[in-house]
Amino acid sequence: MAEKGSLAWGIKGTDFRKLRGIPDMKKIIRAVAASAVAVASITAMAANDGLVGATSSTGDLNISLDISQLIRVAGLDDMVLTQQGSVYSAEDPICVGQTGGITGFTIVFDGGNYGPASERFNLSNGSELIPYTVQFTQDLGAAAGDQANVTSGVAGATYNTLFAGTDCDPTFDDTNANSKIIVTVDETDVQTVAADTYTDTLVVTVTAN
Repeated sequence: MAEKGSLAWGIKGTDFRKLRGIPDMKKIIRAVAASAVAVASITAMAANDGLVGATSSTGDLNISLDISQLIRVAGLDDMVLTQQGSVYSAEDPICVGQTGGITGFTIVFDGGNYGPASERFNLSNGSELIPYTVQFTQDLGAAAGDQANVTSGVAGATYNTLFAGTDCDPTFDDTNANSKIIVTVDETDVQTVAADTYTDTLVVTVTAN
């Protein structure tokens, strides 16, 4: 055992980290390591000027590009429903595009006029409602009734056909279209409402998988 006047006796059981003015060595080591990594990263990306030369000088610089995953729905046009047999219908070819290697997406449709059981697919004149159905397909040849109706606010199946790029826009032609929205109103649902203009805003949201 150390003598009473020795240094060992005086500091026995003392936690140096709790002594004022004495830093925690673990924190210092972590800080130094983080700084070293940061400096190494900066150094790795640093450009180098050329040396002065009599006839030539060569330097170098680094080039980097960060590619983000992006998704876009485009080509949405307002619809005017027209009578086609026993239904009023319209369709809108659209494009879903991506960058960054997105291979699939889901789509959600939501209307603004609440109806029975909180169903939001309704046209309204402010006092009366006319229900409508929404279909979504990547078969551009499909017609009204060929696809199952979607449920408002609910993501359905995953779709895997995407345009390579977010600049797809089939507004003026259907060249880039890879999907189609079909809206339909049954003839029987308009027979008892007043003559008026009925509208709704359909919100379309695509989400990358």
